Amino acid sequence: MTVYTHYVELILEPGLFQASIGTRPTIVYWHERLLKILHGIFSSNNLHLPITFPEYLSGDFSKLGKKIRVFGLRDELVQFRDLLRQNDWVKLSVKIMEVKDIPSVKKMASFHRVQWPKRNKNTPENYIKKCREFELLPSVKLQSSSNKNWFILGISKKNHDNIIEKGKLDTYGLSGSMNPVVLPDF
Repeated sequence: MTVYTHYVELILEPGLFQASIGTRPTIVYWHERLLKILHGIFSSNNLHLPITFPEYLSGDFSKLGKKIRVFGLRDELVQFRDLLRQNDWVKLSVKIMEVKDIPSVKKMASFHRVQWPKRNKNTPENYIKKCREFELLPSVKLQSSSNKNWFILGISKKNHDNIIEKGKLDTYGLSGSMNPVVLPDF
């Protein structure tokens, strides 16, 4: 089990709220673009850093909120932060905070990637039910870097009483539902 000791916050730059990005809210575009960049950095640098959304299901801007927190060891996060700062879009759109120690907290949570339900694996009634549940989740539309297909990435949050010893991350920094990476929720 990796014990994460530090975190860095990525915050949406306030100036972006003045801009219009087509028909989508600016914050949705910001999440989509930033998650694509994080995925690229994590994949190409073999970094396995979990992310959280401290404002999940709250705030005026989006169900995901205007902050993303990335957890890791200090050296990993310094490397990650330096790589992230090389991106021109990030320079204009993201306020990257300093690496900080994780505070002592009692609340724990994991953030999971949720796939759109598969029609062929469900009865029609169950498929409709699962689609309705999925539609309630915050989600972003992304394009696969391998096959160029578009997909919807749903994100769910699960609260935990304590840290679970085993956890597995995908290349977006999200947990699998069967093997969650449990992190401090503050």
